[in-house]
Amino acid sequence: MTFGLPILRLVIGFASFFIMNTDLPVAQIADQIGQAISADCDVIVTAPTGSGKSTLLPLLLIQRTEFKDKKIIMLEPRRLAATSVAQYMAEQLGESVGDTIGYHIRQQKKQSAATRLMVVTEGILTRLLQHDPELSDYNLIIFDECHERNLNADLAFALCLDAQQGLREDLRLLMMSATLDVEAFQRCLPKAELIGCDGRQFPVHLHHRKRDSHQPWLPQCFELLKQALSEQSDGDVLVFVPGLREIRQIIDWAEQQSELGQRFDWLPLYGDLSHTEQQRIFLPGQRRRVIVATNIAETSITLPRVRTVVDSGFERSMRFVSSANAGRLETRQISRASAQQRAGRAGRVTEGHCYRLWSEQQQQSFEPAIVPEVSYTELTQLALELAQWGVTELDQLTWLTMPNSGLWQHAQQQLQWLGAVDRQGSINNHGRAMLQLGLAPRLAHLLVLGAEQGDELLATACCCAALLEQRATRTVEFLSRLEPTLTASGAVTKQARLWFKRAGGRQWPAKPSTDGLEGLLLRAFPDRVAKQRHNNSYSTSDGIGVQLAADDPLQRAKWLLILQHQLSEYHADSWIRAAIAIDPQSIQQQLGEFIKQQDVVDWDDSKGRVIGRSEQKLGRLMLTSKPLRDIASDQLGAALCQWVRRKGLSVLNWSNAANNFKQRVILAKQWQVSGADCWTDFTEAALLNTVEQWLLPYLPGIRSHKELQQLDLLQLLRAYLGYEPSQQLDRTLPTSFTTPLGRQVAIVYDDNGGAKVAVPMQEMYGFNEQVLLADGHCPLAFELLSPAKRPVQLTQDLPQFWQGSYREVQKEMKGRYPKHLWPDDPANTEPTRKTKRHL
Repeated sequence: MTFGLPILRLVIGFASFFIMNTDLPVAQIADQIGQAISADCDVIVTAPTGSGKSTLLPLLLIQRTEFKDKKIIMLEPRRLAATSVAQYMAEQLGESVGDTIGYHIRQQKKQSAATRLMVVTEGILTRLLQHDPELSDYNLIIFDECHERNLNADLAFALCLDAQQGLREDLRLLMMSATLDVEAFQRCLPKAELIGCDGRQFPVHLHHRKRDSHQPWLPQCFELLKQALSEQSDGDVLVFVPGLREIRQIIDWAEQQSELGQRFDWLPLYGDLSHTEQQRIFLPGQRRRVIVATNIAETSITLPRVRTVVDSGFERSMRFVSSANAGRLETRQISRASAQQRAGRAGRVTEGHCYRLWSEQQQQSFEPAIVPEVSYTELTQLALELAQWGVTELDQLTWLTMPNSGLWQHAQQQLQWLGAVDRQGSINNHGRAMLQLGLAPRLAHLLVLGAEQGDELLATACCCAALLEQRATRTVEFLSRLEPTLTASGAVTKQARLWFKRAGGRQWPAKPSTDGLEGLLLRAFPDRVAKQRHNNSYSTSDGIGVQLAADDPLQRAKWLLILQHQLSEYHADSWIRAAIAIDPQSIQQQLGEFIKQQDVVDWDDSKGRVIGRSEQKLGRLMLTSKPLRDIASDQLGAALCQWVRRKGLSVLNWSNAANNFKQRVILAKQWQVSGADCWTDFTEAALLNTVEQWLLPYLPGIRSHKELQQLDLLQLLRAYLGYEPSQQLDRTLPTSFTTPLGRQVAIVYDDNGGAKVAVPMQEMYGFNEQVLLADGHCPLAFELLSPAKRPVQLTQDLPQFWQGSYREVQKEMKGRYPKHLWPDDPANTEPTRKTKRHL
């Protein structure tokens, strides 16, 4: 008797179930999890790395009777993890991927009618939700490694919550991680059951080596790796470094040392590595292997031969800087949660070792958990997805962490630039077409525009998008990179053809044309037009500075369109990664709707006068500027007022009388002179704020600083205060004091609320009064002068001075000025301005 292939697979599958490694710790809690889900509870699972969360628990769940007719989606944070986990689980069932266990990652899908468990990446789950918000085919969503908190995972979680609350009350969520933030998830899932299991299956021994912060860390990491290789003689070694540059450097150093190069196979592992190259790490080899990886290897994937981990303690991530409209790759210290995850890679199948390039004391400075991507990454794609979901404000959804509000506002502005949403943030047909393509919004916008122009230009646009999705090359001039791909048959063209079909293309042309490409790119990148500042430095229409390499031939072009740029870790300007030279006439022809024409009238410091220009601007970039011959009187006045407000009142010609008037008004209000509380505020800040009220009426005909200086400020200020208040001011805070000899002496009012007159001492003999100003609030101070007009004494009480300290002053003055009168009884002496000889 023979079995058909399906029956044979079924038999093998059931046999495999009985030989599966159910000794993993998570097997202890599988029944509890299944029962909770059956009781309509969401579940939060905390279990150590290597406990079987990703590879055993989903298999145990689909074997339970309550899941017999239900389908499950399991979310994995990376494509490599998704495919490897699906492959491993399928092998445990004795099946091929695509039977009971399937997976769906970008541009790759294995699924059949028999598939009950789909392993997907976050972007795929979001697409499924947008296509079917009820997720009608599924009953359970598993979020694996949910501690990673990447952008798409947080978005997918928020959408699942919304769908669960509004459309599918029976849809259950299962959150799993070894290091998740339980509080955050319980806040979003308050009724969820928290289930945990203790104990890692295999222990990992930790070895700490203090990093010298005064020396480059990568050579120290290499030395630590050599130590690990000498001390551990069994199994493969997994090395964690931030990025490709460090991966290549470690491998180069190793291959330069013949012993290391010959004893071990050295394999790189990073996100942009081809799928075929990534799969090499799962294949058996003749020698021990050293896998030098980024944090792509941090979670989910099991490397069966790895016994040792060497951890640099660093990671690199793209952080978006909205002010520069660009990302910056930043190398940062990992979190304690990431350190725990990385160490766990050594204990997946047997006892292991982890060598750490930091001391236990240094680890105290590590952040406890991974910083969510919604706090620092570009949110344009998220904003477009939410617009499609019908969400225009962030608080319409429940978030594990609320996305950064500044980045959210920038994302909405970008979508409006791209014509994907209206001013209220609601998606339109153009935005929906962009979303269907599954590309970054900017590139999707390019393809939608290309589709409107026919197959030839669409094909070229698809080639552009495929190139721009790749890692930037040393060649910045984009057209020279594009031309070979138009007729080639490599990976870039293959990708372009897929997008061509998705964008509605009918027949791929024999040779895609570049005719009209400049205009198409301009409309796709309207905020990336750049004008040369000097040599290799440019300014873009969104107001940022960008640079070419010093020897790049593109710097001969005055105008560029920037297709890719990125901030460096150590430079203020952004570096141009891809660009084309453009004709300024094309800007006028293609971007007319974005160009603003206005007459600008403003003060020119270099010329000392108001000038006018007729300007055309694209964003913040000046396209043309021509002198404006006729300037209206109101424009002149407004420009002068703005200049005065910008520079301050000191640009006006302040006479002593004008300054004194201003100060008297301030003091009258300060001393609460009768009625002064209703007077106009004359402080400098107030006068600057109201410059249009008191200065503007006197500006007609004035255009230069010289003409402005001729204004009589005293008369302007008196008019601004009003006739009656000015008269009262002169009475209560007079401008002068009349001495006993009948001479008028100016009263000086200072910023500290004081008033004084400077007068020769002999002129005040016989004066025995205290003078009070401002309705008695301010005593007038007398600065008594010597015959040489130098201050001798300052007093507010002359009668007291005559009776007191005058005696000491008298002695000194008699010695210095014997020809002048220094009486013994000044209070009763006639005032004089004469010497003793002329008395």
